Amino acid sequence: IQTLRQLVPETSNDTLAEQSIWPVPTGKIMDSPNFAYRGSMLDVARHFFSVEDVKKYIDLLSYYKINVLHLHLSDDQGWRIEIKSWPELTTTGGATEVGGGEGGYLTQEDYKEIQRYAQERFITIVPEIDIPGHTNAALASYAELNCDSKATELYTGIEVGFSTLCAEKEV
Repeated sequence: IQTLRQLVPETSNDTLAEQSIWPVPTGKIMDSPNFAYRGSMLDVARHFFSVEDVKKYIDLLSYYKINVLHLHLSDDQGWRIEIKSWPELTTTGGATEVGGGEGGYLTQEDYKEIQRYAQERFITIVPEIDIPGHTNAALASYAELNCDSKATELYTGIEVGFSTLCAEKEV
């Protein structure tokens, strides 16, 4: 279907007919991917994207026959997926983004909607939650995740790799 969509012009090219006409070239479509995994990544951890923006991205992936979306949901700059037993991950850790924007997060229902939308377009979503490193958003949300039990400051820069959960702690 995507190949057929790509063959049909965006606007009608017939100016004489009463109704618009979109010609479809004749021929046989023999189209199959060279690779089973055709993926792209969207980094909502550093810059938050709304559900509608993610859906638009999914539509573009579908059009270009990309079948896997790697959704980067957590990093030093933001935690973007609701974990009901750890609410501060999103209320605190999701409150900003690179450059100091307002951030945001996806509720579990938002994520289910994105999953459903992608599945209807034959796209698999691979979620990424960085642990134990790249966790400043989590460390700012819960002091007990730090070795010194002190919450870090929220981070809006672009450098990463400086934070890690305190692996010695049971929590």
